[in-house]
Amino acid sequence: MRSMALDYDTPSGRIIYYLQRHGSASVKELREALGVTTNAVRQQLMQLQAEGVVDAKLHRKGVGRPFYVYYITEEAKHMLASRTGDLLVSVYRKVVENPESTLARSFFSEVEEELVREYRQAAAGMKDTRSKLEAIVQHFKAEGLQVELEEQDGELAILFFTCPYYSLAKEDKNKTICHVSRKALAEALGVSVQRGHCGEKGMFCCFRITSA
Repeated sequence: MRSMALDYDTPSGRIIYYLQRHGSASVKELREALGVTTNAVRQQLMQLQAEGVVDAKLHRKGVGRPFYVYYITEEAKHMLASRTGDLLVSVYRKVVENPESTLARSFFSEVEEELVREYRQAAAGMKDTRSKLEAIVQHFKAEGLQVELEEQDGELAILFFTCPYYSLAKEDKNKTICHVSRKALAEALGVSVQRGHCGEKGMFCCFRITSA
Protein backbone atom coordinates (compact mmCIF):
# COMPACT_ATOMS: atom_id res chain seq x y z
CA MET A 1 0.00 0.00 0.00
CA ARG A 2 1.40 3.39 -0.92
CA SER A 3 2.21 5.99 1.68
CA MET A 4 0.54 9.40 1.83
CA ALA A 5 2.54 12.61 1.94
CA LEU A 6 0.58 15.58 3.22
CA ASP A 7 0.97 19.33 3.14
CA TYR A 8 -0.91 20.44 6.24
CA ASP A 9 -1.03 24.02 4.96
CA THR A 10 -3.46 23.10 2.16
CA PRO A 11 -7.25 23.16 2.70
CA SER A 12 -7.54 19.36 2.60
CA GLY A 13 -4.41 18.98 4.74
CA ARG A 14 -5.89 21.25 7.41
CA ILE A 15 -9.03 19.11 7.54
CA ILE A 16 -6.99 15.92 7.90
CA TYR A 17 -4.87 17.64 10.58
CA TYR A 18 -8.02 18.52 12.55
CA LEU A 19 -9.52 15.04 12.22
CA GLN A 20 -6.26 13.46 13.35
CA ARG A 21 -6.29 15.64 16.44
CA HIS A 22 -9.99 15.24 17.31
CA GLY A 23 -11.00 11.86 15.90
CA SER A 24 -14.10 13.18 14.12
CA ALA A 25 -15.86 16.46 13.40
CA SER A 26 -19.00 17.92 11.87
CA VAL A 27 -19.03 20.43 9.02
CA LYS A 28 -19.86 23.15 11.55
CA GLU A 29 -16.89 22.24 13.76
CA LEU A 30 -14.53 22.21 10.79
CA ARG A 31 -15.90 25.51 9.49
CA GLU A 32 -15.36 27.20 12.87
CA ALA A 33 -11.95 25.66 13.44
CA LEU A 34 -10.59 26.49 9.98
CA GLY A 35 -12.30 29.87 9.56
CA VAL A 36 -13.74 29.12 6.12
CA THR A 37 -17.21 28.86 4.63
CA THR A 38 -19.50 25.86 4.90
CA ASN A 39 -19.32 25.36 1.13
CA ALA A 40 -15.52 25.35 1.21
CA VAL A 41 -15.53 22.65 3.91
CA ARG A 42 -18.08 20.54 2.05
CA GLN A 43 -16.11 20.74 -1.20
CA GLN A 44 -12.93 19.53 0.49
CA LEU A 45 -14.79 16.75 2.32
CA MET A 46 -16.37 15.56 -0.90
CA GLN A 47 -12.94 15.37 -2.53
CA LEU A 48 -11.45 13.55 0.45
CA GLN A 49 -14.36 11.09 0.47
CA ALA A 50 -13.89 10.44 -3.24
CA GLU A 51 -10.22 9.67 -2.56
CA GLY A 52 -11.14 7.29 0.26
CA VAL A 53 -9.34 9.38 2.87
CA VAL A 54 -12.43 10.48 4.81
CA ASP A 55 -15.78 8.86 5.50
CA ALA A 56 -18.91 10.00 7.34
CA LYS A 57 -21.52 8.59 9.67
CA LEU A 58 -24.88 9.97 10.78
CA HIS A 59 -24.85 11.34 14.31
CA ARG A 60 -28.01 11.67 16.37
CA LYS A 61 -27.91 13.68 19.57
CA GLY A 62 -30.81 14.94 21.65
CA VAL A 63 -33.93 16.26 19.96
CA GLY A 64 -32.20 18.20 17.20
CA ARG A 65 -31.77 17.13 13.61
CA PRO A 66 -29.18 14.40 12.98
CA PHE A 67 -26.01 15.47 11.20
CA TYR A 68 -22.94 13.84 9.68
CA VAL A 69 -19.59 13.61 11.41
CA TYR A 70 -16.44 12.91 9.39
CA TYR A 71 -13.45 10.77 10.26
CA ILE A 72 -10.30 9.37 8.66
CA THR A 73 -10.73 5.92 7.11
CA GLU A 74 -8.72 2.86 8.12
CA GLU A 75 -7.09 2.79 4.67
CA ALA A 76 -5.94 6.38 5.06
CA LYS A 77 -4.52 5.63 8.52
CA HIS A 78 -2.38 2.95 6.93
CA MET A 79 -1.28 5.36 4.18
CA LEU A 80 -0.46 8.04 6.75
CA ALA A 81 1.79 5.68 8.71
CA SER A 82 5.33 6.75 7.93
CA ARG A 83 7.37 3.63 8.67
CA THR A 84 5.48 0.61 7.48
CA GLY A 85 4.83 -1.19 4.23
CA ASP A 86 3.24 -4.43 3.08
CA LEU A 87 6.49 -6.39 3.18
CA LEU A 88 7.40 -5.15 6.64
CA VAL A 89 3.91 -5.96 7.94
CA SER A 90 4.18 -9.48 6.53
CA VAL A 91 7.52 -10.06 8.26
CA TYR A 92 6.28 -8.52 11.49
CA ARG A 93 3.24 -10.80 11.48
CA LYS A 94 5.53 -13.82 11.42
CA VAL A 95 7.67 -12.46 14.26
CA VAL A 96 4.79 -11.79 16.66
CA GLU A 97 3.22 -15.20 16.09
CA ASN A 98 5.67 -16.42 18.75
CA PRO A 99 6.71 -13.39 20.85
CA GLU A 100 8.87 -15.50 23.19
CA SER A 101 10.95 -17.02 20.41
CA THR A 102 14.64 -16.25 19.97
CA LEU A 103 13.81 -14.55 16.67
CA ALA A 104 11.25 -12.23 18.27
CA ARG A 105 13.51 -11.34 21.19
CA SER A 106 16.42 -10.61 18.86
CA PHE A 107 14.23 -8.61 16.49
CA PHE A 108 12.76 -6.34 19.16
CA SER A 109 16.12 -5.95 20.89
CA GLU A 110 17.64 -4.65 17.67
CA VAL A 111 14.64 -2.37 17.03
CA GLU A 112 15.01 -0.92 20.52
CA GLU A 113 18.74 -0.31 20.05
CA GLU A 114 18.10 1.43 16.73
CA LEU A 115 15.41 3.64 18.24
CA VAL A 116 17.67 4.60 21.14
CA ARG A 117 20.32 5.71 18.64
CA GLU A 118 17.71 7.64 16.65
CA TYR A 119 16.31 9.45 19.70
CA ARG A 120 19.76 10.27 21.06
CA GLN A 121 20.87 11.64 17.72
CA ALA A 122 17.73 13.79 17.48
CA ALA A 123 18.39 15.19 20.97
CA ALA A 124 22.17 15.55 20.57
CA GLY A 125 23.51 18.64 22.32
CA MET A 126 20.43 19.09 24.50
CA LYS A 127 21.08 19.13 28.25
CA ASP A 128 17.75 18.93 30.09
CA THR A 129 14.82 16.54 29.61
CA ARG A 130 12.43 19.14 28.22
CA SER A 131 14.90 20.29 25.58
CA LYS A 132 15.61 16.69 24.58
CA LEU A 133 11.89 15.97 24.28
CA GLU A 134 11.31 19.10 22.23
CA ALA A 135 14.08 18.04 19.84
CA ILE A 136 12.67 14.51 19.52
CA VAL A 137 9.17 15.87 18.87
CA GLN A 138 10.56 18.10 16.11
CA HIS A 139 12.30 15.04 14.68
CA PHE A 140 8.96 13.21 14.54
CA LYS A 141 7.25 16.22 12.96
CA ALA A 142 9.94 16.41 10.29
CA GLU A 143 8.89 12.88 9.32
CA GLY A 144 5.30 14.06 8.84
CA LEU A 145 3.92 12.76 12.13
CA GLN A 146 1.31 14.57 14.20
CA VAL A 147 3.04 14.76 17.58
CA GLU A 148 2.82 17.30 20.37
CA LEU A 149 4.66 17.86 23.66
CA GLU A 150 2.34 18.88 26.47
CA GLU A 151 2.51 19.30 30.22
CA GLN A 152 -0.10 17.30 32.12
CA ASP A 153 -0.45 17.57 35.89
CA GLY A 154 3.10 18.83 36.18
CA GLU A 155 4.49 16.04 33.99
CA LEU A 156 5.61 16.19 30.39
CA ALA A 157 3.84 13.97 27.87
CA ILE A 158 4.33 13.21 24.19
CA LEU A 159 0.99 12.87 22.40
CA PHE A 160 0.89 10.93 19.14
CA PHE A 161 -2.01 11.83 16.84
CA THR A 162 -0.44 9.88 13.99
CA CYS A 163 0.94 6.44 14.74
CA PRO A 164 4.35 5.83 13.11
CA TYR A 165 3.79 2.07 13.37
CA TYR A 166 0.04 1.86 12.76
CA SER A 167 0.12 -1.17 10.45
CA LEU A 168 2.42 -3.07 12.80
CA ALA A 169 0.40 -2.28 15.91
CA LYS A 170 -2.74 -3.53 14.17
CA GLU A 171 -1.06 -6.92 13.67
CA ASP A 172 -0.07 -7.37 17.31
CA LYS A 173 -2.68 -7.35 20.07
CA ASN A 174 0.09 -6.84 22.64
CA LYS A 175 1.29 -3.69 20.82
CA THR A 176 4.90 -4.80 21.34
CA ILE A 177 6.25 -2.14 19.00
CA CYS A 178 4.68 0.53 21.23
CA HIS A 179 6.32 -0.91 24.35
CA VAL A 180 9.68 -1.09 22.56
CA SER A 181 9.37 2.53 21.47
CA ARG A 182 8.54 3.57 25.05
CA LYS A 183 11.53 1.68 26.48
CA ALA A 184 13.83 3.18 23.86
CA LEU A 185 12.63 6.69 24.70
CA ALA A 186 13.20 6.08 28.41
CA GLU A 187 16.73 4.81 27.79
CA ALA A 188 17.61 7.65 25.43
CA LEU A 189 16.37 10.27 27.91
CA GLY A 190 17.53 8.57 31.10
CA VAL A 191 14.10 9.03 32.70
CA SER A 192 11.05 6.92 33.53
CA VAL A 193 8.49 6.83 30.72
CA GLN A 194 5.02 5.30 30.99
CA ARG A 195 2.19 4.92 28.53
CA GLY A 196 -0.73 7.24 29.22
CA HIS A 197 -4.37 6.85 28.21
CA CYS A 198 -4.59 6.00 24.52
CA GLY A 199 -7.51 6.38 22.13
CA GLU A 200 -8.83 9.69 23.52
CA LYS A 201 -10.31 11.71 20.65
CA GLY A 202 -7.89 11.27 17.76
CA MET A 203 -4.89 10.36 19.89
CA PHE A 204 -3.20 7.03 19.15
CA CYS A 205 -0.73 6.98 21.99
CA CYS A 206 0.62 8.99 24.90
CA PHE A 207 3.99 8.65 26.64
CA ARG A 208 4.22 10.31 30.04
CA ILE A 209 7.60 11.35 31.43
CA THR A 210 7.14 10.40 35.08
CA SER A 211 10.56 11.17 36.59
CA ALA A 212 13.81 12.89 35.75
